[in-house]
Amino acid sequence: MKDVLNRQSKKYATCAKRLPPCNNICPAGEEIQTWIGLAKAKKFWEAWDVITQKNPFPAIHGRVCYHYCETRCNRIQYDETVGIHCIERFLGDMALTENWSLPANDKKTGKKILVVGAGPAGLSAACYLRLMGHDVTIYEALPKPGGTMLVGIPAYRLPREVLFGEIERILKTGIKIEYNRKVEDVIKEKQGGGFDAVFLAIGAHLGKNVAIQMANNCLVTDAADYLRGVALAVEHQLGSRLVVYGGGNTAIDVARTARRLGVKEITVIYHRTRDKMSAFPHEIEDALAEGVKFTYLRSITALNRNTLTLGVNELDEKGRSKSTGVIETLETDALIFALSQIPDSEFLRKIPGIELQSNGVVTVDNFFMTGCRGIFAGGDMIPYDRSVTAAVGQGRRAAQHINAYLNDTVFSQDPYPELIHLDRLHISAEKSSKTKQAVLPAEVSVTSFAEIVQDCSQEEILNEAERCFSCGNCFGCGKCYTICPVKVISHSEIDGKVTGINTDKCIGCGKCFKVCPCGAMVIIDR
Repeated sequence: MKDVLNRQSKKYATCAKRLPPCNNICPAGEEIQTWIGLAKAKKFWEAWDVITQKNPFPAIHGRVCYHYCETRCNRIQYDETVGIHCIERFLGDMALTENWSLPANDKKTGKKILVVGAGPAGLSAACYLRLMGHDVTIYEALPKPGGTMLVGIPAYRLPREVLFGEIERILKTGIKIEYNRKVEDVIKEKQGGGFDAVFLAIGAHLGKNVAIQMANNCLVTDAADYLRGVALAVEHQLGSRLVVYGGGNTAIDVARTARRLGVKEITVIYHRTRDKMSAFPHEIEDALAEGVKFTYLRSITALNRNTLTLGVNELDEKGRSKSTGVIETLETDALIFALSQIPDSEFLRKIPGIELQSNGVVTVDNFFMTGCRGIFAGGDMIPYDRSVTAAVGQGRRAAQHINAYLNDTVFSQDPYPELIHLDRLHISAEKSSKTKQAVLPAEVSVTSFAEIVQDCSQEEILNEAERCFSCGNCFGCGKCYTICPVKVISHSEIDGKVTGINTDKCIGCGKCFKVCPCGAMVIIDR
């Protein structure tokens, strides 16, 4: 036996770091598995610190993110996804309660950057540019910060104290902000303010409506204007009957907001069937529970005083809506279009080199720079997914490229490690269910803008953190060094994680590989 152990094997074990699918899909670039592991150990500040290195809005994202990470969680194929957003929200709320702050940076690079727009992309870029030591100024056209998070997301989904609390933390890093400051001439502002670079993040706040015949007495507006008015306390007199035209989440937000403001009869009209709506199914169900009506396969063709003319549709063999020629009518006091939104970017056409697409979005290169050197753009005004999470991720990555530009270098992302899937794990955990967050009942939620989805307790989020498989990364279970017949695996006495393997003495038996639940142990050829 001694001779066998002394003879070097053809294979040996190593402890690798692999890329969990939750990390891989996150538009903000969060290291989700890392901060969940810290939360599981009740190292809450450390977990929050890891999040904010990539995303300065954990309390916001724990509420409004589309949970991309949970759609790719390996646990889905085993039982149910880990409630990642619940844990993130808990950490974000704890940071607000305990007044945790971002790391101070007294370094001054002497470079000045103008950020146009205080929405998720602009605030994210400003935050990370400031933490790099640059002097950052934000010009915001509205009287308050937040952009889409303020004027596009109702308070029942995102409480204003949470929104402004996380924004205030960013501003305290030393960022200057000027409100009611709409930029009309970027080059003039850049030169006049002595800025070395500009980041454009004006969002998409113009409603895109359809052309219909109108001879009306009722209010006609678009979703962006309506939600902005509600957020800024500008009243819209909708009467007792409202029609919302559209099939996305914004249409649902408008309907549910109007319901809370006292409109008794609300109908959402969509030109296709319910299963074709882009709104989340649970949002539709919640709206139905709150008394909102839905009418499908109808298109608005005319409005005469308070009478809407609706064309009845049917779906063709490819699922497209087409007219049947049948006409119906519907009485209403107000009509709100919630079809789509585009950036108010026409003012950029005067800048040489900047290319605008037909829908108002701005063309940028892989470094988020427009065709005009030194002017960058991100968020809803560039051709990528539109969400708060995507915008925050773009803002941070743009900040890295702007920093490189200011230093006359090129930023390059470190290569990603190998993506790990469920078939590489060796799971022995019992099956369990995801924590279900409590919600206000519909009869209560419609009476105010109080937050509908309720907090999880510390016990619940610790349970969710425990459910994480720690895909591809050692979490200190101890199985590998316990089973190793030649005791070549070293580990930390603090957290039990593998710290090293004596590969010269490893016999390549593969026992550690077979018992590693997270797939971190790998057997490779010498």
